[in-house]
Amino acid sequence: MEYLTEIGPDTLVPCFTVNLKGNKSIDVCNSINMAIFQDLSHSDGEKTVRRIPMLVTSSSMLHHKHSTALKSFKKRLGLDHKDDSPVKFVITTCMDPWGTSVDFLNHLAGIMRNSVLCAIGTVKDPKSYHDFVTTGVVNSENELIACYAGNFQDTSKQYGTLAKLKFNSESQAKDYTTKQDALMRTSTESQPIVFRKPG
Repeated sequence: MEYLTEIGPDTLVPCFTVNLKGNKSIDVCNSINMAIFQDLSHSDGEKTVRRIPMLVTSSSMLHHKHSTALKSFKKRLGLDHKDDSPVKFVITTCMDPWGTSVDFLNHLAGIMRNSVLCAIGTVKDPKSYHDFVTTGVVNSENELIACYAGNFQDTSKQYGTLAKLKFNSESQAKDYTTKQDALMRTSTESQPIVFRKPG
């Protein structure tokens, strides 16, 4: 048992929870694990150009009247264990319990490390705002092209990209084009509408 405690479970469906060192808040812990799940999951019908390097699912450990498992789990994570709040965990599936190579395991570890760091940033970093500028042309699919307005004075905004944005409804697209037309009529210079995205 000491060996398994050191290396982790030898099952094909390992589950785990990530917590920040020194964090006692269950809400913060659950938010981090939800961010990991959202980063590494995919749903039916979802359209994305982003490659998902590893697929996971998630669940929550709930309190049971005749069990102290949840309380013990919270203690091991360093969380406040005085109430019965559930704790989220991430579920992975290992189709082959024997790693094919050390490089393969290092690759998986790198994916997980990146996802965990991004999840911590999602939960703990202060919100920043990113501006996109567009010429205002909306196509028949209610889409438009926007250019990222970078800022070389801010390290987090020192890049450039183009994005295709789509309005959720016909009324939103019409509202946008109406504002754009009014702006073009009243201004001596063409001033594009700026979209601001929290990130």
